[in-house]
Amino acid sequence: PRATGVHFAMSSRFWLPPLLLPLWLGLVHGACLEDAESASGGPVTLVQGGWLGSEVDCALAQILLEERVGVNVEVQAFGNDDKWPPLADGSAQCDLEVWTTSELANFAAYIDTGKVLNVGLLGIVGRNGWYFPAYCLNSYPHADNIQTMGANEMAKFFAAVNHTVWTSPWGTYDADIIRNNGWDLVAEVIEETDLLTKVDAAFSHLECILFYLWTPHYYLKKHELQRVTLPFYSDSCYELASSGGIYCDYPEEMLFKAEYPQFAAKFARPAAMLKQLSLKSQQQIDIMYDVMTNNMSVYDASCNWLRNNTLVWQSWIPARHVSDSVPLEIILPAVLGSALVFIAVGAGAIAFLLFQRRRLRVANMELQRRLSVILQVREGGLKYASLAESALQKLGILLHKKTLDEQDLRDIEVVIQLIAEKKIYEFDSQQLASVEEETRNFLMYQILPNQVLSMDSMVHHATSASTMHSYNIGTTFLTELDLWNFDVFQLKAHNRPLSTVALLVFKTHGLLEAFGIDEDILTSFLQKAEDMYQANPYHNRQHATDVVQAIHWFLLKLETANFPAIDKLAMVFSAVCHDLGAVACGNIGLNFNVARSQGTQA
Repeated sequence: PRATGVHFAMSSRFWLPPLLLPLWLGLVHGACLEDAESASGGPVTLVQGGWLGSEVDCALAQILLEERVGVNVEVQAFGNDDKWPPLADGSAQCDLEVWTTSELANFAAYIDTGKVLNVGLLGIVGRNGWYFPAYCLNSYPHADNIQTMGANEMAKFFAAVNHTVWTSPWGTYDADIIRNNGWDLVAEVIEETDLLTKVDAAFSHLECILFYLWTPHYYLKKHELQRVTLPFYSDSCYELASSGGIYCDYPEEMLFKAEYPQFAAKFARPAAMLKQLSLKSQQQIDIMYDVMTNNMSVYDASCNWLRNNTLVWQSWIPARHVSDSVPLEIILPAVLGSALVFIAVGAGAIAFLLFQRRRLRVANMELQRRLSVILQVREGGLKYASLAESALQKLGILLHKKTLDEQDLRDIEVVIQLIAEKKIYEFDSQQLASVEEETRNFLMYQILPNQVLSMDSMVHHATSASTMHSYNIGTTFLTELDLWNFDVFQLKAHNRPLSTVALLVFKTHGLLEAFGIDEDILTSFLQKAEDMYQANPYHNRQHATDVVQAIHWFLLKLETANFPAIDKLAMVFSAVCHDLGAVACGNIGLNFNVARSQGTQA
């Protein structure tokens, strides 16, 4: 387990004594929203951690609980270790922002044992790391990935930052990372207020500075910062924490919400609202930015966000049960008047419910089968990054539930989306060979239907008939790519022709190495660009692929021209994007497309 560098990194600046919390969070303010309800009942006690993001979570929840759900709210400050007993005994009801890796022992003692419930993802993905001003890339183009820097550039960059990484006093691993990689750097501990002053000073003088920060943080909006890619995170790396052996990057974390197990039974609507509450990292950053840059209180900044984002939070508010607001003397005649209708449709309703119950049971069985498949793949040895580890942990928890409710289904959707978007799985033929066929097909075609094998893996599989059949790529794809008569129509059935060819062209001309481009990031960009091409007869992704291949051919034929790498990058990049979003063209384009496919002159 690693000590937290995220949670209390802001506590020296933002930690408030419990007696000051009501004033800070706006309990003395008037109503924020129009037609605010009068709060009665409760109170519901929210756990506030010692960092600004947690204060924002609590402020948003407090306003909505009091003004839309109608329940009083108290906010209490707790340390990471101190909050778990109150959540277990009911003296506190909910913590909206839990960071797993900094609380592994508490997670095992309370969440795994059921003393405190995990009630779903908050929606924010947090991560620690090293940052520097983005303008430094003009002088040190590979500084965003130290491993790709040559010795000379590394020495110059380290000198430019005075051989210093400014780090937090709250338990980071920066000193270990530096020592275990043999870098000529020193980790200097500094309080956050002093660090941010240094960062501001560096920007005012256009100087380079290397420092520890985390997301979400409002400085990511105040300044254009570049995150450094350190050696990739792995579980085996972090197993070396106790011996000072960590050498890799910090992990990503999907933050979740925790609550007292009897909370929903005692406060049904408040519990339902907090379960629905979901934020994106940028939304929290925007609110924090207003607090720290526009001199707004947490309450005012949160209120301002709620007023401007009604469509976001309206779905969080649960429907009020009729008995919560309508007097009995009104309810009773209505119920009696409707009794005959209920009796008439009763048999049909029962039949329908039985059908729905069977359908949900079948759906649950199918979902649990799929979760079993995912975990089987995990046990089979496939590689996964830190975000995948978090996703699989969540899926593992769901696997052991007898039934899956709506929140579980939403969590599954979020996890699957993260798996698909983050390109978590890196296919390897030997590892895949050890997984039974049904599992392999499920992973490759159901969870990740649009993911393409990495280019190295594609070349490695080029002679495999099954692989070529699965991805609709023939042997001529690799042997004719350097020829002018390359037939782009052989890739028509392939779902990713543009990103596949473009990535190979980028790699063939050494552009990833020249500019320190991360292959996963480039692949994600290329696939998103590919998705923006319309299904036109001519200006489509096949046409863009054809143009990219033509540029590749010209670059090969004109090697003696010694184009600078930046010119090559511009040409390939322009070829990829030149018809993004174009609508269908006229007859000239259609005639050319047909003529080329038939081998005739246009």
